[in-house]
Amino acid sequence: AQLGAVLGRRFSFQELAAVSELGTAALEEQLNRLVDARILIRAGKPPDATYSFGHALIQDAAYDSMLRRRRMTLHDRAARVLEATNARAHDPLRLARHYEAAGRWREASELCALAATKANANWAYAEAIANLRQALELLSRTPESSERDRTEFRLLMTMTQPMQAHYGYTSSALLDVYDRMRRLADRLGPENHAEGMLANFWAFYCARGDRVETVQLAGDVQEQANASGDAAFLALAGFVTGATSYYLGDRASALPRLTRAVQHLQGIRGEPHPPTRAEQRLFLAWLVRSVALCDVGHIDEGRTSIAEAIAFAEQHGGPFEVLQALDYRIWVALNLGEDLETIAAIAERAERLRAEYEIGWWNSAAIWIGAVRAVRGDPSAIADMRRTVEATRSQCSGNRLNLELVVLARALMALGRLDDARACLDEGLALCQTTLAGFPESEICCLQGEIAGRTGDLESAAALFDRAIAVARAQGALLFELRATVASTRLLMHRRQFVEGRTRLDVVLAKFRDGFDTPYLAEARALLDAEPSNQGSSA
Repeated sequence: AQLGAVLGRRFSFQELAAVSELGTAALEEQLNRLVDARILIRAGKPPDATYSFGHALIQDAAYDSMLRRRRMTLHDRAARVLEATNARAHDPLRLARHYEAAGRWREASELCALAATKANANWAYAEAIANLRQALELLSRTPESSERDRTEFRLLMTMTQPMQAHYGYTSSALLDVYDRMRRLADRLGPENHAEGMLANFWAFYCARGDRVETVQLAGDVQEQANASGDAAFLALAGFVTGATSYYLGDRASALPRLTRAVQHLQGIRGEPHPPTRAEQRLFLAWLVRSVALCDVGHIDEGRTSIAEAIAFAEQHGGPFEVLQALDYRIWVALNLGEDLETIAAIAERAERLRAEYEIGWWNSAAIWIGAVRAVRGDPSAIADMRRTVEATRSQCSGNRLNLELVVLARALMALGRLDDARACLDEGLALCQTTLAGFPESEICCLQGEIAGRTGDLESAAALFDRAIAVARAQGALLFELRATVASTRLLMHRRQFVEGRTRLDVVLAKFRDGFDTPYLAEARALLDAEPSNQGSSA
Protein backbone atom coordinates (compact mmCIF):
# COMPACT_ATOMS: atom_id res chain seq x y z
CA ALA A 1 0.00 0.00 0.00
CA GLN A 2 2.85 2.39 0.79
CA LEU A 3 4.49 1.82 -2.58
CA GLY A 4 1.17 2.32 -4.34
CA ALA A 5 0.55 5.50 -2.37
CA VAL A 6 3.86 6.87 -3.68
CA LEU A 7 2.85 6.13 -7.27
CA GLY A 8 -0.48 7.91 -6.88
CA ARG A 9 -4.19 7.31 -6.63
CA ARG A 10 -4.02 5.01 -9.66
CA PHE A 11 -1.07 2.86 -10.77
CA SER A 12 -0.27 -0.20 -12.87
CA PHE A 13 1.07 -3.59 -11.79
CA GLN A 14 4.11 -3.08 -14.02
CA GLU A 15 4.91 0.29 -12.46
CA LEU A 16 4.65 -1.12 -8.96
CA ALA A 17 6.76 -4.14 -9.91
CA ALA A 18 9.50 -1.88 -11.22
CA VAL A 19 9.60 0.12 -7.98
CA SER A 20 9.13 -2.77 -5.56
CA GLU A 21 11.92 -4.98 -4.25
CA LEU A 22 9.52 -7.96 -4.17
CA GLY A 23 9.36 -10.64 -6.81
CA THR A 24 6.36 -10.81 -9.15
CA ALA A 25 4.60 -13.64 -7.30
CA ALA A 26 5.03 -12.09 -3.86
CA LEU A 27 3.92 -8.72 -5.11
CA GLU A 28 0.80 -10.18 -6.72
CA GLU A 29 -0.04 -12.01 -3.50
CA GLN A 30 0.20 -8.83 -1.41
CA LEU A 31 -1.91 -6.91 -3.92
CA ASN A 32 -4.58 -9.61 -3.83
CA ARG A 33 -4.78 -9.22 -0.06
CA LEU A 34 -5.26 -5.47 -0.39
CA VAL A 35 -7.94 -6.02 -3.01
CA ASP A 36 -9.71 -8.55 -0.77
CA ALA A 37 -9.57 -6.03 2.07
CA ARG A 38 -11.10 -3.42 -0.27
CA ILE A 39 -8.15 -1.12 0.21
CA LEU A 40 -7.43 -1.35 -3.52
CA ILE A 41 -9.67 -1.78 -6.54
CA ARG A 42 -8.27 -3.86 -9.38
CA ALA A 43 -9.05 -3.63 -13.09
CA GLY A 44 -7.74 -6.41 -15.31
CA LYS A 45 -5.30 -9.17 -14.46
CA PRO A 46 -1.57 -8.96 -13.75
CA PRO A 47 0.73 -8.12 -15.38
CA ASP A 48 -1.69 -5.85 -17.23
CA ALA A 49 -3.76 -4.93 -14.17
CA THR A 50 -4.24 -1.41 -12.86
CA TYR A 51 -5.07 -0.54 -9.27
CA SER A 52 -6.66 2.42 -7.54
CA PHE A 53 -7.22 3.22 -3.90
CA GLY A 54 -10.78 2.74 -2.69
CA HIS A 55 -10.64 6.16 -1.02
CA ALA A 56 -8.21 9.06 -1.07
CA LEU A 57 -7.97 8.94 2.74
CA ILE A 58 -6.60 5.41 2.54
CA GLN A 59 -3.90 6.57 0.16
CA ASP A 60 -3.07 9.51 2.43
CA ALA A 61 -2.81 7.28 5.49
CA ALA A 62 -0.50 4.84 3.71
CA TYR A 63 1.65 7.69 2.44
CA ASP A 64 1.90 9.47 5.78
CA SER A 65 2.91 6.26 7.57
CA MET A 66 6.33 6.34 5.85
CA LEU A 67 9.36 8.26 7.05
CA ARG A 68 10.28 11.25 4.91
CA ARG A 69 13.59 9.77 3.76
CA ARG A 70 11.84 6.56 2.73
CA ARG A 71 9.28 8.52 0.75
CA MET A 72 11.98 10.49 -1.05
CA THR A 73 13.81 7.29 -1.98
CA LEU A 74 10.68 5.69 -3.37
CA HIS A 75 9.71 8.82 -5.31
CA ASP A 76 13.19 8.92 -6.85
CA ARG A 77 12.84 5.27 -7.83
CA ALA A 78 9.35 5.92 -9.22
CA ALA A 79 10.66 8.83 -11.29
CA ARG A 80 13.29 6.59 -12.89
CA VAL A 81 10.63 3.98 -13.66
CA LEU A 82 8.36 6.57 -15.27
CA GLU A 83 11.25 8.01 -17.27
CA ALA A 84 11.70 4.56 -18.80
CA THR A 85 8.05 4.58 -19.91
CA ASN A 86 8.47 7.95 -21.69
CA ALA A 87 6.35 9.77 -19.11
CA ARG A 88 8.36 12.93 -19.89
CA ALA A 89 6.55 13.11 -23.22
CA HIS A 90 3.04 11.94 -22.34
CA ASP A 91 2.63 12.92 -18.65
CA PRO A 92 5.32 15.40 -17.57
CA LEU A 93 3.37 16.68 -14.57
CA ARG A 94 3.10 13.23 -13.01
CA LEU A 95 6.82 12.79 -13.42
CA ALA A 96 7.41 16.28 -12.03
CA ARG A 97 5.50 15.41 -8.85
CA HIS A 98 7.82 12.47 -8.20
CA TYR A 99 10.93 14.56 -8.76
CA GLU A 100 9.55 17.24 -6.47
CA ALA A 101 8.80 14.72 -3.70
CA ALA A 102 12.30 13.29 -4.18
CA GLY A 103 13.81 16.73 -3.61
CA ARG A 104 15.05 17.08 -7.19
CA TRP A 105 13.75 20.60 -7.71
CA ARG A 106 15.49 21.45 -10.97
CA GLU A 107 14.23 18.35 -12.79
CA ALA A 108 10.72 18.98 -11.47
CA SER A 109 10.86 22.60 -12.63
CA GLU A 110 11.96 21.57 -16.12
CA LEU A 111 9.04 19.15 -16.39
CA CYS A 112 6.49 21.75 -15.29
CA ALA A 113 7.89 24.08 -17.95
CA LEU A 114 7.54 21.27 -20.49
CA ALA A 115 3.91 20.76 -19.45
CA ALA A 116 3.36 24.51 -19.88
CA THR A 117 4.71 24.35 -23.42
CA LYS A 118 2.29 21.54 -24.26
CA ALA A 119 -0.63 23.41 -22.69
CA ASN A 120 0.21 26.62 -24.54
CA ALA A 121 0.43 24.74 -27.84
CA ASN A 122 -3.13 23.53 -27.17
CA TRP A 123 -4.23 27.12 -26.34
CA ALA A 124 -4.88 26.19 -22.70
CA TYR A 125 -3.46 29.52 -21.53
CA ALA A 126 -4.56 29.36 -17.87
CA GLU A 127 -3.08 25.88 -17.53
CA ALA A 128 0.18 27.03 -19.12
CA ILE A 129 0.43 29.95 -16.69
CA ALA A 130 -0.22 27.69 -13.68
CA ASN A 131 2.45 25.22 -14.82
CA LEU A 132 5.00 27.98 -15.36
CA ARG A 133 4.31 29.44 -11.93
CA GLN A 134 4.91 26.00 -10.45
CA ALA A 135 8.12 25.73 -12.45
CA LEU A 136 9.29 29.07 -11.05
CA GLU A 137 8.39 28.07 -7.49
CA LEU A 138 10.36 24.82 -7.80
CA LEU A 139 13.29 26.64 -9.34
CA SER A 140 13.34 29.03 -6.36
CA ARG A 141 14.19 26.08 -4.09
CA THR A 142 17.48 25.47 -5.89
CA PRO A 143 20.73 27.21 -4.81
CA GLU A 144 21.22 30.75 -6.08
CA SER A 145 23.45 31.02 -9.14
CA SER A 146 23.74 32.86 -12.44
CA GLU A 147 22.42 29.72 -14.15
CA ARG A 148 19.31 29.81 -11.97
CA ASP A 149 18.81 33.48 -12.88
CA ARG A 150 19.10 32.68 -16.59
CA THR A 151 16.59 29.85 -16.27
CA GLU A 152 14.18 32.08 -14.36
CA PHE A 153 14.50 34.75 -17.04
CA ARG A 154 13.67 32.21 -19.75
CA LEU A 155 10.65 30.95 -17.81
CA LEU A 156 9.36 34.48 -17.30
CA MET A 157 9.86 35.23 -20.97
CA THR A 158 7.89 32.10 -21.86
CA MET A 159 5.12 33.13 -19.48
CA THR A 160 4.50 36.50 -21.16
CA GLN A 161 2.73 35.05 -24.20
CA PRO A 162 0.01 33.01 -22.42
CA MET A 163 -0.41 35.85 -19.92
CA GLN A 164 -1.01 38.33 -22.74
CA ALA A 165 -3.56 35.96 -24.26
CA HIS A 166 -5.30 35.19 -20.94
CA TYR A 167 -5.10 38.49 -19.04
CA GLY A 168 -4.56 41.06 -21.80
CA TYR A 169 -1.57 43.12 -22.86
CA THR A 170 -1.92 45.69 -20.11
CA SER A 171 -2.58 43.55 -17.03
CA SER A 172 -0.78 44.43 -13.80
CA ALA A 173 0.31 40.80 -13.53
CA LEU A 174 2.34 41.27 -16.70
CA LEU A 175 3.98 44.39 -15.34
CA ASP A 176 5.12 42.40 -12.30
CA VAL A 177 6.70 39.82 -14.62
CA TYR A 178 8.44 42.52 -16.67
CA ASP A 179 9.80 44.20 -13.55
CA ARG A 180 11.26 40.90 -12.37
CA MET A 181 12.79 40.33 -15.80
CA ARG A 182 14.41 43.76 -15.64
CA ARG A 183 15.97 43.02 -12.25
CA LEU A 184 17.32 39.71 -13.53
CA ALA A 185 18.71 41.36 -16.65
CA ASP A 186 20.52 43.90 -14.49
CA ARG A 187 22.26 41.01 -12.74
CA LEU A 188 22.96 39.00 -15.85
CA GLY A 189 23.83 41.83 -18.20
CA PRO A 190 21.02 43.38 -20.26
CA GLU A 191 22.88 42.83 -23.53
CA ASN A 192 22.11 39.10 -23.24
CA HIS A 193 18.36 39.68 -23.08
CA ALA A 194 17.79 43.04 -24.74
CA GLU A 195 15.55 41.75 -27.53
CA GLY A 196 12.96 39.92 -25.45
CA MET A 197 12.91 42.26 -22.49
CA LEU A 198 12.68 45.51 -24.45
CA ALA A 199 10.05 44.11 -26.81
CA ASN A 200 7.85 42.99 -23.92
CA PHE A 201 8.13 46.33 -22.16
CA TRP A 202 7.37 48.09 -25.43
CA ALA A 203 4.25 45.93 -26.02
CA PHE A 204 2.98 46.73 -22.52
CA TYR A 205 3.36 50.50 -22.81
CA CYS A 206 2.22 50.55 -26.44
CA ALA A 207 -1.06 48.81 -25.59
CA ARG A 208 -1.56 51.27 -22.73
CA GLY A 209 -1.04 54.17 -25.15
CA ASP A 210 1.83 55.64 -23.13
CA ARG A 211 3.44 57.89 -25.73
CA VAL A 212 6.68 58.79 -23.95
CA GLU A 213 7.58 55.27 -22.79
CA THR A 214 6.59 53.63 -26.08
CA VAL A 215 8.59 55.99 -28.25
CA GLN A 216 11.62 55.69 -25.97
CA LEU A 217 11.48 51.90 -25.91
CA ALA A 218 10.97 51.71 -29.68
CA GLY A 219 14.15 53.73 -30.11
CA ASP A 220 15.99 51.44 -27.70
CA VAL A 221 14.86 48.34 -29.61
CA GLN A 222 16.01 49.83 -32.93
CA GLU A 223 19.37 50.83 -31.44
CA GLN A 224 19.95 47.35 -30.02
CA ALA A 225 18.88 45.73 -33.30
CA ASN A 226 21.23 47.92 -35.32
CA ALA A 227 24.10 47.04 -33.01
CA SER A 228 23.38 43.31 -33.27
CA GLY A 229 22.95 43.18 -37.03
CA ASP A 230 20.74 40.12 -36.53
CA ALA A 231 18.06 39.78 -39.22
CA ALA A 232 15.38 38.54 -36.80
CA PHE A 233 16.11 41.35 -34.33
CA LEU A 234 16.00 43.93 -37.14
CA ALA A 235 12.65 42.53 -38.27
CA LEU A 236 11.36 42.83 -34.71
CA ALA A 237 12.60 46.42 -34.60
CA GLY A 238 10.72 47.04 -37.85
CA PHE A 239 7.52 45.89 -36.19
CA VAL A 240 8.13 47.87 -33.00
CA THR A 241 9.05 51.15 -34.70
CA GLY A 242 6.49 50.67 -37.47
CA ALA A 243 3.61 49.99 -35.08
CA THR A 244 4.68 52.93 -32.93
CA SER A 245 4.58 55.21 -35.97
CA TYR A 246 1.21 53.85 -37.03
CA TYR A 247 -0.46 54.38 -33.68
CA LEU A 248 0.95 57.90 -33.55
CA GLY A 249 -0.73 58.39 -36.93
CA ASP A 250 2.32 58.44 -39.20
CA ARG A 251 1.24 55.86 -41.78
CA ALA A 252 3.86 56.81 -44.37
CA SER A 253 6.88 56.03 -42.18
CA ALA A 254 5.14 53.03 -40.60
CA LEU A 255 4.67 51.07 -43.83
CA PRO A 256 8.29 50.33 -44.86
CA ARG A 257 9.16 49.28 -41.31
CA LEU A 258 6.18 46.99 -41.00
CA THR A 259 6.89 45.58 -44.45
CA ARG A 260 10.40 44.57 -43.37
CA ALA A 261 8.95 42.67 -40.41
CA VAL A 262 6.28 40.91 -42.50
CA GLN A 263 8.76 39.88 -45.19
CA HIS A 264 10.95 38.29 -42.54
CA LEU A 265 7.98 36.40 -41.09
CA GLN A 266 6.89 35.10 -44.48
CA GLY A 267 10.43 34.03 -45.21
CA ILE A 268 10.87 31.91 -42.08
CA ARG A 269 7.50 30.15 -42.05
CA GLY A 270 7.34 26.62 -43.39
CA GLU A 271 5.08 23.76 -42.44
CA PRO A 272 2.37 24.41 -39.82
CA HIS A 273 3.68 24.38 -36.26
CA PRO A 274 2.89 26.33 -33.09
CA PRO A 275 4.06 29.92 -33.66
CA THR A 276 7.18 30.99 -31.81
CA ARG A 277 7.19 34.11 -29.67
CA ALA A 278 9.05 36.02 -32.39
CA GLU A 279 6.56 34.89 -35.02
CA GLN A 280 3.64 36.01 -32.88
CA ARG A 281 5.09 39.51 -32.68
CA LEU A 282 5.73 39.67 -36.40
CA PHE A 283 2.23 38.38 -37.12
CA LEU A 284 0.87 41.45 -35.37
CA ALA A 285 3.05 43.52 -37.71
CA TRP A 286 1.23 41.84 -40.59
CA LEU A 287 -2.13 42.90 -39.18
CA VAL A 288 -1.12 46.50 -38.51
CA ARG A 289 0.41 46.71 -41.98
CA SER A 290 -2.85 45.51 -43.57
CA VAL A 291 -4.75 48.41 -41.99
CA ALA A 292 -1.98 50.86 -42.86
CA LEU A 293 -2.03 49.78 -46.52
CA CYS A 294 -5.72 50.63 -46.76
CA ASP A 295 -5.21 53.91 -44.92
CA VAL A 296 -2.56 55.12 -47.38
CA GLY A 297 -4.74 54.22 -50.35
CA HIS A 298 -3.31 50.81 -51.34
CA ILE A 299 -6.74 49.32 -50.82
CA ASP A 300 -6.58 46.15 -52.89
CA GLU A 301 -3.21 45.25 -51.41
CA GLY A 302 -4.52 45.90 -47.91
CA ARG A 303 -7.62 43.77 -48.41
CA THR A 304 -5.55 40.93 -49.84
CA SER A 305 -3.08 41.24 -46.97
CA ILE A 306 -5.69 40.96 -44.22
CA ALA A 307 -7.40 38.01 -45.96
CA GLU A 308 -4.05 36.21 -46.20
CA ALA A 309 -3.30 37.03 -42.55
CA ILE A 310 -6.57 35.45 -41.41
CA ALA A 311 -5.83 32.32 -43.46
CA PHE A 312 -2.31 32.26 -42.01
CA ALA A 313 -3.65 32.47 -38.45
CA GLU A 314 -6.16 29.69 -39.09
CA GLN A 315 -3.44 27.41 -40.46
CA HIS A 316 -0.47 28.24 -38.27
CA GLY A 317 -1.74 29.95 -35.15
CA GLY A 318 -4.20 29.45 -32.32
CA PRO A 319 -7.46 31.09 -31.28
CA PHE A 320 -5.67 34.17 -29.96
CA GLU A 321 -4.01 34.83 -33.32
CA VAL A 322 -7.30 34.22 -35.15
CA LEU A 323 -9.06 36.65 -32.79
CA GLN A 324 -6.42 39.29 -33.48
CA ALA A 325 -6.76 38.77 -37.23
CA LEU A 326 -10.56 39.04 -37.13
CA ASP A 327 -10.34 42.19 -35.03
CA TYR A 328 -8.06 43.86 -37.56
CA ARG A 329 -10.29 42.65 -40.39
CA ILE A 330 -13.12 44.59 -38.75
CA TRP A 331 -10.84 47.59 -38.42
CA VAL A 332 -10.20 47.43 -42.19
CA ALA A 333 -13.94 47.12 -42.83
CA LEU A 334 -14.65 50.14 -40.61
CA ASN A 335 -12.03 52.30 -42.34
CA LEU A 336 -13.29 51.30 -45.79
CA GLY A 337 -16.93 51.92 -44.85
CA GLU A 338 -18.00 48.34 -45.55
CA ASP A 339 -21.58 47.22 -44.93
CA LEU A 340 -22.90 46.38 -41.48
CA GLU A 341 -23.69 42.77 -42.33
CA THR A 342 -20.01 42.10 -43.08
CA ILE A 343 -18.88 43.66 -39.83
CA ALA A 344 -21.57 41.87 -37.80
CA ALA A 345 -20.68 38.45 -39.25
CA ILE A 346 -16.98 38.86 -38.47
CA ALA A 347 -17.68 40.17 -34.96
CA GLU A 348 -20.04 37.30 -34.16
CA ARG A 349 -17.47 34.76 -35.30
CA ALA A 350 -14.87 36.43 -33.07
CA GLU A 351 -17.23 36.37 -30.10
CA ARG A 352 -17.91 32.65 -30.52
CA LEU A 353 -14.18 31.98 -30.61
CA ARG A 354 -13.57 34.13 -27.51
CA ALA A 355 -16.27 32.32 -25.57
CA GLU A 356 -15.10 28.86 -26.66
CA TYR A 357 -11.54 29.41 -25.45
CA GLU A 358 -12.52 31.53 -22.42
CA ILE A 359 -10.39 34.55 -23.33
CA GLY A 360 -12.33 36.65 -20.88
CA TRP A 361 -10.53 39.98 -21.18
CA TRP A 362 -11.02 40.17 -24.94
CA ASN A 363 -14.07 42.37 -25.45
CA SER A 364 -13.44 43.68 -28.97
CA ALA A 365 -16.35 41.88 -30.63
CA ALA A 366 -18.85 43.48 -28.24
CA ILE A 367 -18.13 47.03 -29.43
CA TRP A 368 -18.59 46.07 -33.08
CA ILE A 369 -21.77 44.10 -32.46
CA GLY A 370 -23.15 47.01 -30.45
CA ALA A 371 -22.34 49.45 -33.25
CA VAL A 372 -24.25 47.34 -35.76
CA ARG A 373 -27.26 47.16 -33.42
CA ALA A 374 -27.20 50.94 -32.91
CA VAL A 375 -27.11 51.73 -36.62
CA ARG A 376 -30.05 49.35 -37.06
CA GLY A 377 -31.93 51.55 -34.58
CA ASP A 378 -31.53 49.66 -31.29
CA PRO A 379 -30.97 52.29 -28.55
CA SER A 380 -30.22 49.62 -25.91
CA ALA A 381 -26.97 48.90 -27.75
CA ILE A 382 -25.45 52.08 -26.34
CA ALA A 383 -25.45 50.79 -22.76
CA ASP A 384 -23.69 47.63 -23.87
CA MET A 385 -21.15 49.62 -25.86
CA ARG A 386 -20.47 51.91 -22.91
CA ARG A 387 -19.80 48.88 -20.71
CA THR A 388 -17.26 47.68 -23.25
CA VAL A 389 -15.60 51.10 -23.36
CA GLU A 390 -15.40 51.25 -19.58
CA ALA A 391 -13.95 47.74 -19.45
CA THR A 392 -11.28 48.84 -21.92
CA ARG A 393 -10.64 51.94 -19.85
CA SER A 394 -10.25 49.84 -16.69
CA GLN A 395 -7.67 47.69 -18.52
CA CYS A 396 -5.71 50.88 -19.34
CA SER A 397 -5.78 49.94 -23.04
CA GLY A 398 -5.19 53.43 -24.36
CA ASN A 399 -4.94 52.71 -28.09
CA ARG A 400 -8.00 50.50 -28.02
CA LEU A 401 -9.95 53.04 -25.96
CA ASN A 402 -9.60 55.76 -28.58
CA LEU A 403 -10.76 53.47 -31.36
CA GLU A 404 -13.78 52.40 -29.30
CA LEU A 405 -14.67 56.00 -28.50
CA VAL A 406 -14.86 56.72 -32.23
CA VAL A 407 -17.05 53.66 -32.80
CA LEU A 408 -19.32 54.66 -29.90
CA ALA A 409 -19.57 58.23 -31.24
CA ARG A 410 -20.68 56.92 -34.64
CA ALA A 411 -23.33 54.77 -32.98
CA LEU A 412 -24.61 57.73 -30.96
CA MET A 413 -24.75 59.86 -34.11
CA ALA A 414 -26.76 57.15 -35.86
CA LEU A 415 -29.31 57.35 -33.04
CA GLY A 416 -29.38 61.18 -33.12
CA ARG A 417 -27.65 61.62 -29.74
CA LEU A 418 -25.30 64.31 -31.00
CA ASP A 419 -24.30 65.82 -27.65
CA ASP A 420 -23.25 62.45 -26.31
CA ALA A 421 -21.36 61.75 -29.53
CA ARG A 422 -19.58 65.10 -29.29
CA ALA A 423 -18.46 64.26 -25.74
CA CYS A 424 -16.94 60.97 -26.93
CA LEU A 425 -15.12 62.72 -29.76
CA ASP A 426 -13.80 65.45 -27.48
CA GLU A 427 -12.32 62.79 -25.21
CA GLY A 428 -10.88 60.99 -28.21
CA LEU A 429 -9.28 64.14 -29.57
CA ALA A 430 -7.67 64.81 -26.18
CA LEU A 431 -6.24 61.27 -26.25
CA CYS A 432 -4.79 61.97 -29.71
CA GLN A 433 -2.83 64.86 -28.24
CA THR A 434 -1.71 63.25 -24.98
CA THR A 435 -1.28 59.53 -25.69
CA LEU A 436 0.16 57.27 -28.36
CA ALA A 437 -3.28 56.92 -29.97
CA GLY A 438 -3.04 59.66 -32.60
CA PHE A 439 -4.22 57.51 -35.51
CA PRO A 440 -7.96 58.44 -35.39
CA GLU A 441 -7.44 62.23 -35.24
CA SER A 442 -8.56 62.93 -38.81
CA GLU A 443 -11.68 60.78 -38.44
CA ILE A 444 -12.53 62.45 -35.13
CA CYS A 445 -12.31 65.91 -36.70
CA CYS A 446 -14.44 64.74 -39.63
CA LEU A 447 -17.13 63.36 -37.34
CA GLN A 448 -17.07 66.58 -35.30
CA GLY A 449 -17.62 68.45 -38.55
CA GLU A 450 -20.58 66.25 -39.41
CA ILE A 451 -22.15 66.99 -36.01
CA ALA A 452 -21.59 70.73 -36.52
CA GLY A 453 -23.22 70.52 -39.94
CA ARG A 454 -26.21 68.62 -38.61
CA THR A 455 -26.75 71.28 -35.92
CA GLY A 456 -26.53 74.13 -38.46
CA ASP A 457 -23.06 75.45 -37.56
CA LEU A 458 -21.71 75.37 -41.10
CA GLU A 459 -18.69 77.55 -40.44
CA SER A 460 -17.44 75.23 -37.72
CA ALA A 461 -18.21 72.25 -39.93
CA ALA A 462 -16.10 73.68 -42.77
CA ALA A 463 -13.20 74.41 -40.41
CA LEU A 464 -13.33 70.93 -38.92
CA PHE A 465 -13.41 69.27 -42.33
CA ASP A 466 -10.38 71.34 -43.38
CA ARG A 467 -8.59 70.33 -40.22
CA ALA A 468 -9.41 66.67 -40.86
CA ILE A 469 -7.99 66.96 -44.38
CA ALA A 470 -4.82 68.63 -43.12
CA VAL A 471 -4.27 66.00 -40.42
CA ALA A 472 -4.85 63.16 -42.90
CA ARG A 473 -2.32 64.66 -45.34
CA ALA A 474 0.26 65.09 -42.59
CA GLN A 475 -0.25 61.48 -41.51
CA GLY A 476 -0.11 60.10 -45.06
CA ALA A 477 -3.65 58.73 -44.61
CA LEU A 478 -5.07 59.13 -48.13
CA LEU A 479 -8.22 57.17 -47.32
CA PHE A 480 -9.07 59.56 -44.47
CA GLU A 481 -8.17 62.54 -46.64
CA LEU A 482 -10.78 61.30 -49.11
CA ARG A 483 -13.29 60.69 -46.34
CA ALA A 484 -12.94 64.27 -45.07
CA THR A 485 -12.85 65.70 -48.58
CA VAL A 486 -16.16 64.00 -49.45
CA ALA A 487 -17.72 65.60 -46.36
CA SER A 488 -16.19 68.96 -47.24
CA THR A 489 -17.36 68.70 -50.86
CA ARG A 490 -20.92 67.98 -49.79
CA LEU A 491 -20.85 71.10 -47.65
CA LEU A 492 -19.42 73.20 -50.50
CA MET A 493 -22.09 71.94 -52.86
CA HIS A 494 -24.74 72.68 -50.27
CA ARG A 495 -23.44 76.24 -50.45
CA ARG A 496 -23.66 76.08 -54.26
CA GLN A 497 -19.84 76.13 -54.59
CA PHE A 498 -19.91 73.32 -57.15
CA VAL A 499 -16.68 74.02 -58.99
CA GLU A 500 -14.56 74.29 -55.86
CA GLY A 501 -16.12 71.19 -54.39
CA ARG A 502 -15.72 69.06 -57.51
CA THR A 503 -12.15 70.25 -58.06
CA ARG A 504 -11.15 69.49 -54.49
CA LEU A 505 -12.63 66.00 -54.62
CA ASP A 506 -11.27 65.22 -58.08
CA VAL A 507 -7.70 65.99 -56.98
CA VAL A 508 -7.90 63.54 -54.06
CA LEU A 509 -9.72 60.80 -55.95
CA ALA A 510 -7.11 60.92 -58.74
CA LYS A 511 -4.49 59.73 -56.24
CA PHE A 512 -6.16 56.31 -55.96
CA ARG A 513 -5.24 53.46 -58.29
CA ASP A 514 -7.61 50.79 -56.97
CA GLY A 515 -10.35 50.11 -54.46
CA PHE A 516 -13.04 51.92 -56.47
CA ASP A 517 -15.62 49.30 -55.46
CA THR A 518 -15.32 50.27 -51.78
CA PRO A 519 -18.07 52.46 -50.30
CA TYR A 520 -16.11 55.67 -49.69
CA LEU A 521 -14.52 55.68 -53.15
CA ALA A 522 -17.83 54.76 -54.77
CA GLU A 523 -19.49 57.62 -52.87
CA ALA A 524 -16.82 60.04 -54.03
CA ARG A 525 -17.20 58.94 -57.67
CA ALA A 526 -20.97 59.23 -57.47
CA LEU A 527 -20.66 62.73 -56.02
CA LEU A 528 -18.44 63.78 -58.92
CA ASP A 529 -20.73 62.24 -61.52
CA ALA A 530 -23.95 63.69 -60.13
CA GLU A 531 -25.64 66.65 -61.83
CA PRO A 532 -25.45 69.96 -59.88
CA SER A 533 -29.25 69.99 -59.52
CA ASN A 534 -29.02 66.76 -57.54
CA GLN A 535 -26.39 68.03 -55.18
CA GLY A 536 -26.33 70.19 -52.10
CA SER A 537 -29.63 69.16 -50.62
CA SER A 538 -28.08 68.86 -47.18
CA ALA A 539 -24.90 69.61 -45.26
